[in-house]
Amino acid sequence: MAPLTPEAVLETVRLVAPMGIVAVQGYAENVSKPWASKTGRSLVFGDLVLGGGVLSFQIPAEAAPEAGERVVIEGHLRAQRITQNNNDGRRGNWRVTLTGMVVGTWEPRDPPPAPLPLPDRDECLPLDLFIEEHGIEKLLILTTGVGQTDITNELVKARVDARPLFLRANFGDPDAFLQTLAGIQASPSVQGLAVARGGGIGLNVIGSSREVVAALMGKGLPIYAALGHAVDIELLDRYADQVFHSPTALASALQRSIQALSRRTWQAHEVNRQAALISDQQKQLTAHANHAGELERAGKQAETAWQGRIGTLRTIVIILALVAAALLWLLVRQR
Repeated sequence: MAPLTPEAVLETVRLVAPMGIVAVQGYAENVSKPWASKTGRSLVFGDLVLGGGVLSFQIPAEAAPEAGERVVIEGHLRAQRITQNNNDGRRGNWRVTLTGMVVGTWEPRDPPPAPLPLPDRDECLPLDLFIEEHGIEKLLILTTGVGQTDITNELVKARVDARPLFLRANFGDPDAFLQTLAGIQASPSVQGLAVARGGGIGLNVIGSSREVVAALMGKGLPIYAALGHAVDIELLDRYADQVFHSPTALASALQRSIQALSRRTWQAHEVNRQAALISDQQKQLTAHANHAGELERAGKQAETAWQGRIGTLRTIVIILALVAAALLWLLVRQR
């Protein structure tokens, strides 16, 4: 396929203006002096500017706005191809013009307040490690009555005797929830926070409140979220140390963490017990070895003593033999 020229491409473009009357607001800029049209009416031209867009307008001179005035122009949009190069654009391009009348003005709204900044969390503490370090008794769960019942029933079903701390909170009023949070004072008895509520309408009132999330993070404690169901994703989920899809799931995780901790504690106890047994056996073996060494040394000493005695007896025997031989010789000489 042969390449096209820019002119050929522009010839294939068709720009269709929307039908009917439209109302457009913006700042009037580049307002011209009145021009007499072919029909004898006096018109002014200019640009309507707002944001990053610019739209040309054409209105009667008697309704001409001041430069910089905030106006609303109501009329028809007309799209025309530029036939020659000028200040409006290059030949072949399109120019869109709003032809109508100024019907009012507008006031700018104050920009929305900047969202409350939330710091990133570099390190998170999984629930099982929290239970291992602090135990379930030092976890404070902010929840509803139903949430507390669900969590307690799950722990009872799993035969877990220990219980977390519970604090009822108003999940329908952020201010009331913040007041409840403000009443939580740092103490050795509370080392972590959990926010738990079942699914339903208004879950985001607390779960996606930047003020609530900031207040929770301001406590400087691990945070665990258990809001709604598996399909519910709230702002708090992004900043929690660990997320659970429901209060029941949180209770199941607590139960698994406690059971895993119990197994690790039992295993550690068994390892220590086996190590103590091995240590005792090593001590006994050492004592036996020392006793055997003593017996060996005593045996060697006895052996040395007997060897000495045997040598002495051998010498005595030899001397007696020599004496007997001498006596026998003397007896033979006397005869």
